[in-house]
Amino acid sequence: MLAPEEQAGYGFVYALFADLAADEDREQVAWARLRAIEGLQHPSNALRDELRLALQEARLTNSDIKGLHELLQSKVEEMALATGYAAGAAGHWHLPAYRYSTY
Repeated sequence: MLAPEEQAGYGFVYALFADLAADEDREQVAWARLRAIEGLQHPSNALRDELRLALQEARLTNSDIKGLHELLQSKVEEMALATGYAAGAAGHWHLPAYRYSTY
């Protein structure tokens, strides 16, 4: 049986993973909207405005993902959780690096 504090820590990590998954889905939707202009020679003004909003949504969501990933990494280290990935040089466990969008 886990101590209440440890249970709370695992619950927090689980919630972070759920938030991370939701944000990744939001980011993919925004990028799908942006891919709508691939091959278009002359998008309408309305479409350009919509795509500017989609780009901002993708950037904001990507920033949220970075923050969640950093918070998750910090919590994993704080709880000394074994993540299944090799320990770093200092013996700390690390999550795999998130590949942030670069735009």
